[in-house]
Amino acid sequence: RLFGILIPAFVSSFLFVNCLSRNLSALDASNPSGFFLSGLLFAHGPLFLAVGVNCSFWTSEDGMTWEAHAQANMPNCGTTSSLNAAAYGNNTYVIVGSLGGAASGCGIWTSNNGIDWKQQACPSGNTTPLMSVEFSSGNNSFVAGGTAPAAGQCPLLVSSGDYTSWSQSF
Repeated sequence: RLFGILIPAFVSSFLFVNCLSRNLSALDASNPSGFFLSGLLFAHGPLFLAVGVNCSFWTSEDGMTWEAHAQANMPNCGTTSSLNAAAYGNNTYVIVGSLGGAASGCGIWTSNNGIDWKQQACPSGNTTPLMSVEFSSGNNSFVAGGTAPAAGQCPLLVSSGDYTSWSQSF
């Protein structure tokens, strides 16, 4: 099922699409009932990137033919985790989501090729699942947003210039 798509255009606008109950099982031949796709990144870089539940992700060079990648490519991401959104900037892909089980909460991964990923640490004490991420070329940083915590604030995380550390900003 397709939850939402964020397609960054080559202009300064974004297209948001919400297509619940759309069957996209063609991306996952091993699951006859389909899967839950939570984000699709338009190919600003060399790849299209689709992300979903259970740390599932797929890449495509043309948007038509998709290759599924092993969960092992996503460090510390398991079957109760979810990849919610992807972004690309300055030759770097970023996926954000939520970790399940004992490591619940914030999840951030970066990659230079869209296939092999490194987990990045969330700010200390951050257990908020991340739902969106965008690249700011003016600041050479990524900004990720999460769900509202009990205090009602909407947390934002901002990356360092090398995208290996993230700080809370809300």
